[in-house]
Amino acid sequence: MIKGKVTSIMTKALIRFAEINETTADKVSIFIQLINKKDIVYTLALSGKFVKNEDGTIKQLKFVKDILGKKIDLLPTELLTANFLREWFENTSVIEKLELKNTFLRIGSMDDKVSEFKLGIYSIKDGCFSMYKDLKLEDVFNK
Repeated sequence: MIKGKVTSIMTKALIRFAEINETTADKVSIFIQLINKKDIVYTLALSGKFVKNEDGTIKQLKFVKDILGKKIDLLPTELLTANFLREWFENTSVIEKLELKNTFLRIGSMDDKVSEFKLGIYSIKDGCFSMYKDLKLEDVFNK
């Protein structure tokens, strides 16, 4: 159930971000991070570079407006997603021996039609942002 919902939401989001930014979906990535053990933060990268605000800070996405593409979340999608991701980040950081504050989940597409997702754990270590491990959708959203 979770995997199907995530597939639907992320497929639409990656295609929408590609259209808005006049690129292809395989150039779009959504990075997810847990901040202060409570806040889930979503950021957008295009062709491997984070989208930034005018002041140079990395732009954060709003789940309902940007990811879902809606004005109002009538279902508790954001709450359920945040709770699930909090638990996933906490468990993964322990299992993989990663510092929680420096761990990211990347969701992207293998092609411009989003027929297959490309997921990975990314980490900041010694000031460098790099891929730690490839994942499959089932590795994260196995319910």
